[in-house]
Amino acid sequence: KQWYQRRVAITAGLELIMNRLHLQGTRAIVDNVLDAQSVIPYQASYNNVQQCVEALVDSEGVPSFWKGCSALLLQYSTRFAVVHTVRILLKYINNFSDKPSLVPNDSATSLEK
Repeated sequence: KQWYQRRVAITAGLELIMNRLHLQGTRAIVDNVLDAQSVIPYQASYNNVQQCVEALVDSEGVPSFWKGCSALLLQYSTRFAVVHTVRILLKYINNFSDKPSLVPNDSATSLEK
């Protein structure tokens, strides 16, 4: 796995818990993803993180911690592919020009002096 896939897998559940804790006590509405025609009022009150986790597991199940991860992985993968493709193209273009390099060397970009 790539580093960003591991990061998403670890932090997605933590982000969900954080968002639920931030939403508690507010009058929020959530789109109903089952029929895509209505909204569901969201009202929750948690005393601590453990209670939030237990409520999520009881009501939505363990897989709910990773809802939306596929979209995030697709976003990171696309970004990774675009950045590396542009870097390869710039190196390729640089090989045919007499101008200074368009892509900095890895040693020149390091913080070591």
